[in-house]
Amino acid sequence: MKKLILTLALSFVMLTIGSIYAQTDLKTAFEKGMADYDKNPTEAVQQMDDNIRFVAGHSGQFYDKAATLALAKSRPAAKSETQMSDLRVKQSGNLGVVSGIRNHALVLPNNQKMTWKDAFTYTFEWKKNNWVLTDIHHTKIDYQTGEEAAVRQVIDAETKAYHEANLAVLGSNFATTPYIERHDEKLRKMANTPYLKGDALQKVYEAFPKTHKPTGLNAVVSDYESHVSGNLAWATYTQEDKKADGSVAQKQRFLRILEKINGQWKIVMISLTGF
Repeated sequence: MKKLILTLALSFVMLTIGSIYAQTDLKTAFEKGMADYDKNPTEAVQQMDDNIRFVAGHSGQFYDKAATLALAKSRPAAKSETQMSDLRVKQSGNLGVVSGIRNHALVLPNNQKMTWKDAFTYTFEWKKNNWVLTDIHHTKIDYQTGEEAAVRQVIDAETKAYHEANLAVLGSNFATTPYIERHDEKLRKMANTPYLKGDALQKVYEAFPKTHKPTGLNAVVSDYESHVSGNLAWATYTQEDKKADGSVAQKQRFLRILEKINGQWKIVMISLTGF
């Protein structure tokens, strides 16, 4: 009986150690796989299970290994950057699951970025003493193409410049075309009208820097969405301008329309509504 109890105890210890080792090894395998994909996506996909199934977060489309490999090969030449958060690693027997949030960016040769943010679930199977990836599922949170990222950069740069009173950067993000327009209730105090366009708006923009000072506020953007069609782009979002103590000084809903002029995105129209 003592021998049986000792054998069972040793077996339990070995199973426990094996389980801990396998779970640690799963996290290591996952992190290595992500690093390998950043370095060489084509080779990384080739190392996946032959029956791999990938569910794309932006479209919900299913891809087998051949289609996933084709996607990897079609990716533009760029520096790949991946950051993971809220990582959870679970293992039971020969099955493992890793889930979390992925922020992924491709830095293109022209320094523009294509970015993805999604929730992911990766399923692994323990085969031949290795964790093998068998299923990939992404759920879209936010995607931006190279042009969409460029549009966001203009909007963020203009907003930051406004709050810092960086007048050179502030002005550089606006178009000077005759059809510029702005809808803003604050214009009622400045020009006795809720909107201005063309030359009238240009005169306000030229006079504005003479009195504008840093606001001391920090802009927090949410519910952001943008679309690009040829040389036109538009973005909608909610912006909260917060004080140093975190309280909200103002909250507004924005619509911005941009035009690509001489290869650069410029803001041609702004419409904002306070909450």
